[in-house]
Amino acid sequence: MSETEQPQDQTPHDETPIDLTRRFIGAVTQALRKGQAQRAVRYVFEARQHQIIPDDTQLREWLVGAFEQPLFAKLIAGLVRYPCMYCEKGSESCKGCNGGGMDDRGSVCRQCSGFGVVRCDFCDGTGLATYNMIPENLRPEVLRGRIVLATTQLNRLIAERLPPTTSQRQPQQRLANRILSLNKLLGVLENARVEANRLSENPTHRSEIAGSIQQIDSNAQAAKSAVLKAIAALAARAREQSRSDSSPALREVASTRADFYEQLAKAGTLGGTALQHPFLLFDRGNTDASTESAQDTAEEVPQ
Repeated sequence: MSETEQPQDQTPHDETPIDLTRRFIGAVTQALRKGQAQRAVRYVFEARQHQIIPDDTQLREWLVGAFEQPLFAKLIAGLVRYPCMYCEKGSESCKGCNGGGMDDRGSVCRQCSGFGVVRCDFCDGTGLATYNMIPENLRPEVLRGRIVLATTQLNRLIAERLPPTTSQRQPQQRLANRILSLNKLLGVLENARVEANRLSENPTHRSEIAGSIQQIDSNAQAAKSAVLKAIAALAARAREQSRSDSSPALREVASTRADFYEQLAKAGTLGGTALQHPFLLFDRGNTDASTESAQDTAEEVPQ
């Protein structure tokens, strides 16, 4: 392993703290210039563990001094998108129905609301590292970056037209994928809301976080509205299949799914389902009218 490749868990006894710091800066710089932001973030985590770099209270100022601004921005972007260590992309097959969406009684699986997958408990289905992993004084920038991440993808999904109810191009799967994508974004927003609440308790961050909280709440309402519209469309497609499919068994399954999604769409709330996000306002009883568009911004939550 070369000196410039990465920090080592076992360091030679003749290396001074200055040597270790220089090697760390070289490794991170090389990774960032190669477009390997996640690797650079791992180096930061390792260096924190071995106390090669300052603690969290001084870390941001130190990093800004150690790296050029474009490299520091890439490092923050790497933290924004750093993956959850306990899952792949935020979800796993539902054990309640073995991924089929229906339970042994022929009812829609309550554990996954019929989608066959459940969210990762650790990251709330986002596929992203939790804020607890992020150095304390870098969290406001990571928070803003993740709002950007969710907002842009949300705008994109809202702009997409729902597939026609009678479309023959697998409309049910497309609608399910849309709902699951929106649910992932709701997870990103929910985690951001929790962290924003915590940061707002600090007078240093209160004013800058206020705008982030407003944006999170606005986007969450837009996402909820989009989810409910997609659920209504899914119910309509299932109802149409329950009347037209040539197989009696498939008509019965479709009718059961139509009943479930019609009730969910009519209720107008996601509480009590696999799509609930209790730390967002609308899942705490606030079901005011939601906005149809999210705010402007930049990238995608990893799919």
